[in-house]
Amino acid sequence: MTEMKEYLICLEETECPFESRKRQRKFIYRFRMKRESFFLLRDHFRRNARDNEYARGWSLIVELLVFIRWITSGGTYVMVGDTFGMPLQTVSDIVHQILPKVAKLSKNVIALPEGDELPKIAEGFQKLVGTNVSNFVVGAIDGTLIRFSPSRAIRDQYIDRKSGASINCTIVCDDKLRIRYMIAGYPGSVHDC
Repeated sequence: MTEMKEYLICLEETECPFESRKRQRKFIYRFRMKRESFFLLRDHFRRNARDNEYARGWSLIVELLVFIRWITSGGTYVMVGDTFGMPLQTVSDIVHQILPKVAKLSKNVIALPEGDELPKIAEGFQKLVGTNVSNFVVGAIDGTLIRFSPSRAIRDQYIDRKSGASINCTIVCDDKLRIRYMIAGYPGSVHDC
């Protein structure tokens, strides 16, 4: 079975609770998001799609899976193309079509916690670690490098510690893995803290 077919099976609903949990775990492992979150993203794109917008022959679901796999794996177009059995240029086209739309969407769904949310998030982190040490923890932060191919004129600015060209992305999430803050765009040569 190809990896793409396996990913599509992970999205299918099943009556068996054990199989459903297994598919959810596998999907989270591969795409770092719950299936429900993926379906919300898919539904948003469906509502806002123009006619023939996804006319490359791939379904919207496959294009979103390609994009999410690319963004969450830190992989290259070649690696994602090999995973999904599609040409490098197709992966590039998909990423460049979807990325600006997701960036625009993020302004509507990413928000810092407010008011009575803060104690609830701190309590959630306490439950995760099983101790009161995290009384004041209301977020987990991490940074990643997103690989890309800049023009030769600016390439030197984007060389990261791994000798590749990238853009920094720093993300803060809460105890339920909801993204609460994100900043991206600084050259890979800039530290992510």
